[in-house]
Amino acid sequence: MLNLESPDFQGTLNMNALQSIPINNRRWSALALTTPGVTVDTAGYGLISVRGISTLLNNVEIDGADDNQAFFAEERGRTREAYSTAGSSVREFAINTGVYSAEYGRAAGGVVTSVTKSGTNQLHGQAYFYDRESNWNAMNDYAFVTTLVNGVNVKSHIKPEDLRKIYGFTAGGALIKDKLFWIYTYDQHTHVFPVLGVPYNPLQFYTLPQTALTTGETCNTTTGALAGAPSAPSTTQMPALWPRARGSAMFRPPTTGAS
Repeated sequence: MLNLESPDFQGTLNMNALQSIPINNRRWSALALTTPGVTVDTAGYGLISVRGISTLLNNVEIDGADDNQAFFAEERGRTREAYSTAGSSVREFAINTGVYSAEYGRAAGGVVTSVTKSGTNQLHGQAYFYDRESNWNAMNDYAFVTTLVNGVNVKSHIKPEDLRKIYGFTAGGALIKDKLFWIYTYDQHTHVFPVLGVPYNPLQFYTLPQTALTTGETCNTTTGALAGAPSAPSTTQMPALWPRARGSAMFRPPTTGAS
């Protein structure tokens, strides 16, 4: 289709496309990747780059209002929360990738604009629940723990806990028929991030204390004080700690001492 009215290069997605195209995080702006010239940020934060320009030089608007996070110069909520506006409340959105008019501005990259839904004379609504769990995933070649068995390091695969749940509802209707309408959207996104701690040096990490005293050493059975031990080098050693196979991170024991 040729645009004979303006030089804008714009891709528009309506409500049908928003509901039909599958996206991992239900972030409506993620569908901007369907527009030519738009790619995802390689740093892993989910920002979009338009025509190879920095991801911080885009402008995002919702119903004509600013939706930019001023401090980080990015879409509001982009890397600090799931999203700022639920996808079920967006009716359509468009992304202008170049030669857009002066009414937008404030961007050297792209301009992402969206229009939210409105209530109607009839009462309408929808409810949704999306569940993604690590229990349903296949094993990952990089997710394993190392244990010391009879002096030998043994690797075994595990599934770090990864839970993603998105649920909510949208309802709308009329307060005054044909004149005043209402709409309400509730959206909840919870995510338990998988964290895997692997020992930097399993042999050192799993080294157990000696079972017997060496020649010349004595131990006070009341206080536990050790006497007669040879002087050790001045080093700082962190205790060996090992978390659950599915859980939080760990401390890595230092490999060099500190005076």
